Amino acid sequence: MICSLRRSATISSLLLLGTGISQTAFASNNADATQYKHFVAHNATWTCAADEHATPFNNQIRGVNLGGWMVLEPWITPSLFYQFLSQPEGQVAIDTYSFCEVLGAEEANLQLRRHWDTWVTEDIIRQLAESGAVNSLRLPVGDFMYEPYGPYVGCTDGATDYVEDLLDWAHEYGLTVLIDIHAMKGEQKRQKQMENMHKLCIIYEGICSLAKE
Repeated sequence: MICSLRRSATISSLLLLGTGISQTAFASNNADATQYKHFVAHNATWTCAADEHATPFNNQIRGVNLGGWMVLEPWITPSLFYQFLSQPEGQVAIDTYSFCEVLGAEEANLQLRRHWDTWVTEDIIRQLAESGAVNSLRLPVGDFMYEPYGPYVGCTDGATDYVEDLLDWAHEYGLTVLIDIHAMKGEQKRQKQMENMHKLCIIYEGICSLAKE
């Protein structure tokens, strides 16, 4: 649990991030600390102590991102995009969508499978787990992996098989996995949120079905 202190002359306000809970306590101007129900807030350092909800270090999330694997980003995997240098407008890929569109489903899928085979492997996951520094993996995925549309049709075939492998490896080596819906069809603005909610349900159903198997 993360706590942040915001002070006025006589008031210390506590915001518990991630819980939506807000409390306000009156404190003495001369006191260094404010006693709350579950912890002590140190005004001078803006830190908290004696928090009974604090998570022991071994159980805290210490994660690493598996970016650039299922959702392409040129700044993470530039080697996949060197082939588009000096190409005319309309023949340059800048993301997974245009990668599939420019190369075509068959060639793009061939290159993607080669990338999926090498970018994240069981040996890498094992090394992360054995390092003791990592206990969780963040995996960015795209909605197109679970319900392909447009240029993704045929292009991202097999993607969920690799996700399933990752989940198996993570389970074997005692790591948790945070699935990040990193790319969705349409603009992710307020007016689009309700339209995208259905998409999210489909994606999560697909992920959960993999976990059940």
